[in-house]
Amino acid sequence: MDAAVDLKIAIPGYHLVEQLHCGSKTVVYRAVREADQQAVVLKLLVRECRTSRELLQFRNQYAIAKSLKIPGIIHFYSLQPYHNKYALVMEDFGGIFLRQHAQKQPEAVQKLNFKPLESLTTINPSTIDQSSPTSSKSSNSISDSLDFASVLKAAQVLSSTIQLDELINRLSKIILENSGAETCVLLLPESDEWQISAIASFNPQDNTVIAHQQVQPLAESTVVPTKLIHYVKDTLDSVLIEDGKTNISGIIGEYFLQHQPKSVLCIPIINHNHLVAIVYLENGSTKGVFTRDRVEILNLLCTHAAISLANARLYQQSQTYAQQLEQSLEKLRLSKVRFQKLADNVPAMIYQLCTTPDGSAFMSYVSSGCYNLYELTPEEIMAGTQNSGFMEHPDDVAGIKQVMMHSIQNRTPFVHEWRIITPSGIVKWVQAASRPELQADGSMLWDGFIIDVSDRKFAEAALLESEAELRQKSQQLEQTLKELQTMQLQLVQNEKMSALGNLVAGVAHEINNPVGFIAGNLQPAKDYINDLFGLIDLYQEKLPNPDDDIADEIAAIDLEYVREDLPKLIDSMKLGIERIGSISTSLRTFSRADQHYKVLFNIHEGIESTILILKHRLKANENHPTIEIFKEYGKLPSIECFPGQLNQVFMNLLANAIDALEESNQGRTFEQIEANPNRITIVTSMLDQDHVRIAIADNGIGMTEEVKQRIFGHLFTTKAVGKGTGLGLAIAHQIIVEKHGGKISVDSVPEQGTKFIITIPVKAKVENPHIPAEAEVFHVAN
Repeated sequence: MDAAVDLKIAIPGYHLVEQLHCGSKTVVYRAVREADQQAVVLKLLVRECRTSRELLQFRNQYAIAKSLKIPGIIHFYSLQPYHNKYALVMEDFGGIFLRQHAQKQPEAVQKLNFKPLESLTTINPSTIDQSSPTSSKSSNSISDSLDFASVLKAAQVLSSTIQLDELINRLSKIILENSGAETCVLLLPESDEWQISAIASFNPQDNTVIAHQQVQPLAESTVVPTKLIHYVKDTLDSVLIEDGKTNISGIIGEYFLQHQPKSVLCIPIINHNHLVAIVYLENGSTKGVFTRDRVEILNLLCTHAAISLANARLYQQSQTYAQQLEQSLEKLRLSKVRFQKLADNVPAMIYQLCTTPDGSAFMSYVSSGCYNLYELTPEEIMAGTQNSGFMEHPDDVAGIKQVMMHSIQNRTPFVHEWRIITPSGIVKWVQAASRPELQADGSMLWDGFIIDVSDRKFAEAALLESEAELRQKSQQLEQTLKELQTMQLQLVQNEKMSALGNLVAGVAHEINNPVGFIAGNLQPAKDYINDLFGLIDLYQEKLPNPDDDIADEIAAIDLEYVREDLPKLIDSMKLGIERIGSISTSLRTFSRADQHYKVLFNIHEGIESTILILKHRLKANENHPTIEIFKEYGKLPSIECFPGQLNQVFMNLLANAIDALEESNQGRTFEQIEANPNRITIVTSMLDQDHVRIAIADNGIGMTEEVKQRIFGHLFTTKAVGKGTGLGLAIAHQIIVEKHGGKISVDSVPEQGTKFIITIPVKAKVENPHIPAEAEVFHVAN
């Protein structure tokens, strides 16, 4: 050929000589392999493989052509990649057509009759020796009649089909057309179960092939002999059965007896020693149709089919993976959108500040909350046209720089409060919290937030101003506490306030004037410390892998020791009011309002706090000796709960136990009571790894079965009028069961005593986002 060579194409290792063919999809060149100067022919794709489908089709064609081991077929050397394209490298046959090339081959090959439009199914059955399917006569007959071009065309059809469903349909038709069978059934494995995937048969009206796909488990099928299929699956051997006779035992079953097919052939399709499909062929009217030559052709087609099926499976998997990848990318995009919405809805300014070694600084990210805080847009701050630092109050600038330098030098979190003056002249108090992170280029990256704390600051100022007035009213405290006792009867519908009234009645004589002021100042100090520790925990949760400098600094300052020792230092300040402080703390703890979320709580400390509050009722008096408290505490973890509500339950149960003991003492002398002393037993233990068990028992008067059935009922009480409301145990049941997902039961024997058993889960059923990884345990003073 005289066609010019495209000099722009460069394939490593090959020198192009001339162009033999140029089509819409491929171009063919004659070339020389530079390694050994071997003349070769290169077939190239005109454009890049833009999709995995095109690439798999090209590779499939190569794999099938490579596997053809028949004399006279062009030999394929390799599949050569270049510039995101591929080239098929094959032997140079001198530039003549396939028919001419075949004429050069030995005489046996020349006998092949190339009739592209003729199919193997047109072979005259009369030329086949029915008694001896493998005789030399039939071999010569099939060789003389072999439409080799049809085989190549069938292989090309298989190699160009990459969709699995389409390939199954075509494969069943091709095998049927080239086998001499009346029915072809194709079986494929699916999730460790073999299924019938396609059935092909001849249309008796026009002798055309009809193929339809279906998915039916092999175990439920009646269209194939299952015993034969299982034999081929297990042995990977082809099986030929003529007239229902075979030397293989166990495979002739009910199917053969019922249908009596004349010729049956079952072939495994194997790819790299892996069974990928099974072909079942059947001719119900003629025996001997599966001659040796036909079987060889079918084996050749099955070899090509194995490669095509494997590639189709691979393409199907790649498409599934592509869809999953696309879904993952969409989820990532939605996650970014959700994060931005979250940042926009946070009532604070989230920011990322970068400071460079030369001292310059810039904001790489600012959330929309900056406008409400600084009256500036994020774009203005990030572009550098406006600087939020210029709004810092002049009296606070030095303090900000000092804390900033300390954070940089020690790699510690930056936490500080200062004032800003907005462009409209409003003075605001802000609080910032961030953690420095040293970058590889020496710059420092700060991720943090700034929040408006003006309301808190103004409230603190108002609180300081009101202290003088509160001191003047300190003399009224004792009278107020007495009035509180009187109000108990009026607040009987609220058991929380009733428990608080019992607490006040027990500790009123131990409270003196300074308790409100001293405790009021110490508690905010502890709260601030807890906030700082909570913020540190949050940073450790969000940044679990700090750099070495931060880790070294944490180790150097012994952060865990500081966390443990600092509250003790605050507690040491209470030495002058130890007695008053412990009782005041118990009062504040017990009567404090719970948060809307659960916190970690030490059960034993809650029980001890309740006992301390009821201590005045346990002491001996002229009517009875001291009520003994026997405690058997197990090793319990802190549990997620509402501490105030659990304290209310303990208060109700212990107060009822004391009431029961006092009632049982009626009619008994002091000496009789001493002989059989009043006792309350408290036992805690782990019911299992997820639940704790608290048992509170007394040796009082007990209760009847009827009372036990109604004990948790609303407004039910066994006490005299004016002494009980019927709400205490009803509220306790509601707190344990509804609020904490636990159980509470009662076991009682008249004249022997009563035992209440509480079971509470250690972890809340719904994960609490407010509890950090190392949550602070809510403690109660003993």
